[in-house]
Amino acid sequence: MQSKIVIIGGGEFAHLIIDIIKKLDQYEILGYTDIVDKGMILGIKYLGTDEVLKDIRKKLKDCNAVVAVGLIKISYVRNRVYEMLKELGFGLPSIISKNAILQEGVIIGDGTCVLDNALINAGTEIGKCCIIGPGAIVEHHCTVGDFVTFATGSIFAAGSTIGDNSILSIGAIVVSHKNICSNCFIGAGSVAINHISIEGTYYGVPARKIIS
Repeated sequence: MQSKIVIIGGGEFAHLIIDIIKKLDQYEILGYTDIVDKGMILGIKYLGTDEVLKDIRKKLKDCNAVVAVGLIKISYVRNRVYEMLKELGFGLPSIISKNAILQEGVIIGDGTCVLDNALINAGTEIGKCCIIGPGAIVEHHCTVGDFVTFATGSIFAAGSTIGDNSILSIGAIVVSHKNICSNCFIGAGSVAINHISIEGTYYGVPARKIIS
């Protein structure tokens, strides 16, 4: 019997998550919530705003939800949605594409989404409600905090650590055994070759903090 799940968010990222969940064949998708009705998304209906979630939870005691809100800059919207769902009592399973590769000993936190062709190598621990994007590589024995996003094609090399709410943009690289603090944005194509201990936005090769 398939478990029931609600998709939170109706934007472009939600399309990716819906496609992955359908192919897993583990869940019955009840629909999606958003502040506006986006119509049918890959055959999935609109349920209403997040105001409907309380009633859904009352009717379905074992219902799950997934935060299908993507990020292109540091934001705490995923944090807020995750905590709201937790408070309402929804299950928050990790969603892992059939096409992703997870080696032995990998730990994935609640609510984390691992997308197509991502690779997570042995001994790595991923926190809660993260996004490991298409083709992203998280090498062995890394530690990834909560609400972290690794965008398409980003590389997080062996033995590195990254704090909560940080983002590696498209094609960004962190070389091995580096520590990246929380609330860091490393821009597309940038390469972090040093530890980063001050939060902010970093671009370039090597990645340097942008003064705004």
